[in-house]
Amino acid sequence: MSSVVIIPFLFFISINGVSSLGKDERNSITKLINNQRSALANGEMSNLPTASDMNELTYSTLFEGMAQSLARDCSNNNMGGGVSHYSTDKIIQTNDALFQEAVDAWALESKDVDSSSLKPNENAKNFAQAFYSKNTQFGCGKAPCSGKTFLVCMFTPYGPAQTMNGPLYKQGETCGNCSNNKCDKGSGLCIPKVNKLIID
Repeated sequence: MSSVVIIPFLFFISINGVSSLGKDERNSITKLINNQRSALANGEMSNLPTASDMNELTYSTLFEGMAQSLARDCSNNNMGGGVSHYSTDKIIQTNDALFQEAVDAWALESKDVDSSSLKPNENAKNFAQAFYSKNTQFGCGKAPCSGKTFLVCMFTPYGPAQTMNGPLYKQGETCGNCSNNKCDKGSGLCIPKVNKLIID
């Protein structure tokens, strides 16, 4: 089943206030997530096989604004598809350290993905959003919430794997099924064609 290339329904959430992330922080979390997606593509995550269609992600300030709005709600309820979240009550000195913790926590959920069907179970919801192969863009926001720090990242496009109803990626040689026929051989990630209108 092909992925549905749409902006999630959360597109219509109003964006309040100014983004909390700077350019360096956006670059930092993009690198962290792409490094983990590369590890997955190359068969270096849990017992999962290599991926032939794992896309490299680019950062979108549009999705950052929507993620920031969700983060300010301080709730992981009714977030919809394409959203990964992380909260901690630890004192974290920098956003980079927060990003590292969050991405590592999501990556650990890979153990709850079936290595044959490549379908995630209910314990891998955050992983399913952040590591769906057809994702091309994402954005993140964070907010203080009752003594905790809450991080939310939104990913697009949205597909069946993110509702636990399909495989997260195609198994095979890295870059073997890149939709745009472009690949970074070093990382094993496909370079997708993306909508330039929603990239900063």
